[in-house]
Amino acid sequence: MSIGSTHKLVYDERVTLANVSIKVHCWGGLGSQLYAWALLEELRLTHPRRDTQLILHSSGVTERGSELSFLEGTFNILKVRDFALPKASELPPSYSGRIFFCIKSFLRMLLIRFRFVLEVNSDLEMLRIMPWTRSLRGHYSHRTIPYEVLSLMFKRIEMVGQLAQFTTSHSREPSAALHMRLGDLISLNSKDPIPFESVIGQLSAALLNFPYIQTLEIASDSLEIALPVIQNQFSRFQILEVSGSALEIIHRFQRSKIFVGTNSKVSVWVTLFLLSHNKSCEIYLPIGIAHHLRANLSSVEQFRKIHFY
Repeated sequence: MSIGSTHKLVYDERVTLANVSIKVHCWGGLGSQLYAWALLEELRLTHPRRDTQLILHSSGVTERGSELSFLEGTFNILKVRDFALPKASELPPSYSGRIFFCIKSFLRMLLIRFRFVLEVNSDLEMLRIMPWTRSLRGHYSHRTIPYEVLSLMFKRIEMVGQLAQFTTSHSREPSAALHMRLGDLISLNSKDPIPFESVIGQLSAALLNFPYIQTLEIASDSLEIALPVIQNQFSRFQILEVSGSALEIIHRFQRSKIFVGTNSKVSVWVTLFLLSHNKSCEIYLPIGIAHHLRANLSSVEQFRKIHFY
């Protein structure tokens, strides 16, 4: 779907097989889990006759836990602990092991061919869901997320008692917000964090347009690294560390006048929620995640509100 088109929910009016539920599998941290949650919300709107289940896997590049425990009273959620550390060396598979692998691969191919199992990473793939489809897999991050879904998700987040307490306990003046993801990007050779110079330069330029802002909030999965750098560069500002869960950080940043993000799904989701309800926030993101926002947003006007660096 092109970014300039209007995304509308497509309601499934077909007869649904009795007791055939759809299982949405998810691997990854909060950002990935939010994409899976968005798909689950859309399925409940567009396929109201189907039961749904969210299956959260702990496996991946690093071990991940559930960040959506607060939804367990609303959705059917199953947590699967299937993370395993890579082995230094493995023996070649036996003959019977190779036969088993071939049979398993063939059966999986049949399930995909006849749409019992689907990957749903785009709007077109969403339309391939059949009344007998049982399992959905993928990263789900290249789909348009309708306003109705974002609104439902944000309302559920606001209803969480812990988040409500977190918000009301911080009455303050307008601020700038910075989300700096470092974490496992420091140790993974295949991924590199955005250089501090780029982030500092973008934040400095953005603050010039808002001289009345005196408070800078920073959240990072490596505050011990990021905070001293920011304190040194922005010493005239009151700098607040934003701690708590990633979900609390996403919620907290919804009241910001300036948001500067980095290469992170958390930054993407801060932006998606901001664009759905906060019309006055200036948003600055690295060009590396423009493709995510281009896929997730159905309005070109919303996309143009983002400043990429």
